[in-house]
Amino acid sequence: MLIKRGLLLKCPYCGQGGIIRFPFWIKACCPRCGYQFEAESGYFVGGYAFNLVGSEVIGLAIVVIILLRSNLSLFQQEVIGVGAAILMPILFFPWSRTLWMAFDLILQGDQHLERERVMDE
Repeated sequence: MLIKRGLLLKCPYCGQGGIIRFPFWIKACCPRCGYQFEAESGYFVGGYAFNLVGSEVIGLAIVVIILLRSNLSLFQQEVIGVGAAILMPILFFPWSRTLWMAFDLILQGDQHLERERVMDE
């Protein structure tokens, strides 16, 4: 359920959409439930790792499928490979953040919500 919310670019906690501010930025908190997306400084480092690994695996799969099903020259193959390596991390960026938040919520549950409540008091 949480992974599905991450794939749909929704708040992992309540499922509310509209958390993307610009094509590549996420709002500071959910407009519906107030869930703070960046729990601490450096929180999204895991999201960057998701972005790197996920986009490169997806990009590699796409390139391999294209190359196996077509008869392209070496130059065309290189252009496709380099283009995929550059574009996939950019295109996958919003999903990597929402998937990271969903993954973090699966592992930690409401623990970081409790930390916020303690810090606010």
